[in-house]
Amino acid sequence: MSTEFDKKMRGAKKRNTKMKNDILNAKIKIFNLMNSWDFSKSVIGDDGAKALAEALETNKTLTGLDLAYNNIGDSGAKALAEALETNTTLTTLGLTFNDISKSLMNQIQQKINRNTELKNGK
Repeated sequence: MSTEFDKKMRGAKKRNTKMKNDILNAKIKIFNLMNSWDFSKSVIGDDGAKALAEALETNKTLTGLDLAYNNIGDSGAKALAEALETNTTLTTLGLTFNDISKSLMNQIQQKINRNTELKNGK
């Protein structure tokens, strides 16, 4: 049985989640105009990483992105790795202090290395 307090807490959590999503969406719009972006300690999690990955797929200006300390796991990292299939401009991606498997980190690093080589004309 749900109390009035429980109902208010659920409503507050929904509003807080919506506000976080609105802020993230605004940052992503700005992100498409930047050369580098520090999203560290933003606690965006997998959902935020997936949203950024979607933006990375078409972004042609960002060369550096710091996502350290964001509670990103393998599902968010997988989305970032997939975005790097088409994104060839990102040459620095900080992912320290997240919960990403070594194999996914290696995949991402290979794609970042490829982008760096493309940038350097190798």
